[in-house]
Amino acid sequence: MGSGERVEGEPGIGTLAAFLSAEWRPVEGLNLRPGVRTIVRADYDAPVAIPSLGAKYVLNDDMDIRLSYAYGFRSPTLQELYFSFHNANHNIDGNPGLKAEYSNNFTGSLSWRILHKGSIQLTTTLSGFYNDFRNRIALAEDTKISTRFTYYNIDRYKTTGGIWENALMWQNLQANIGLSLVGRYNNVADDGSLKENDLSAFRFSPEITESVTYRIAKADTYLNLFYKYTGSRKEYRHNDITGELYLEGLDDFHWADFTVSRRAGKYLNISAGIKNRFDVTMVNGNTSGGGVDDAIEPAALFGC
Repeated sequence: MGSGERVEGEPGIGTLAAFLSAEWRPVEGLNLRPGVRTIVRADYDAPVAIPSLGAKYVLNDDMDIRLSYAYGFRSPTLQELYFSFHNANHNIDGNPGLKAEYSNNFTGSLSWRILHKGSIQLTTTLSGFYNDFRNRIALAEDTKISTRFTYYNIDRYKTTGGIWENALMWQNLQANIGLSLVGRYNNVADDGSLKENDLSAFRFSPEITESVTYRIAKADTYLNLFYKYTGSRKEYRHNDITGELYLEGLDDFHWADFTVSRRAGKYLNISAGIKNRFDVTMVNGNTSGGGVDDAIEPAALFGC
């Protein structure tokens, strides 16, 4: 049950589920972990059984492979159904007609402990994923009112990508760096009337994250540096009136924090530093391949 200034009425939604998992080692080095979740009671039609399977194979003392599959089911939240928020800068409404979201999710990874001697440890992990959604729930611009946003079911949506993560520990220093490339499904590629545009099935955007922590042992003080680069994220829009196809989305941006923290007593930790070093308060959006004025016409937003 939910209520508040930004929720219409006092709607309620409930789900009762049970989960069962097991672990099986058929051969040395191979570990299988099947699981199943069942929805006992829900306000939306749910599968009788929602399966998952995880596998880990140890290649040697320093390397292992992990694979997993999970079937996903998610009913809409109260916010997605009944949220209502309107002011000078926002015009967002929930959608009581939303359907439940279903998905098939695949992941795989290879981990290699390159160094683990004494005070130095270095680990690298390469992973990939693929997710296939049906009736994915997403916030998008209203196709009839360009200044209004609401939640929609996207009939078909996919994500895929890869992640490379590295972790180093050496004496009082701990450093992590990760690089990822995420591809989001381009629904326009399936539109027969737009085949001549030769559009790729996915649009990819990069991301880089770094964190470094150094401990000054004598002062029991930690120096922390965090940095993140988020690549531009563009989506195709198709103007139903003019037939124009163009990209619209967010520019790339950088984010960085630096903090110094020290424990003062048993229950108190004091921190000071600089947050948002690049002073990012708004990420610029832009349109390419068409005039900005076209965006105010009735249009359909593809991707998310």
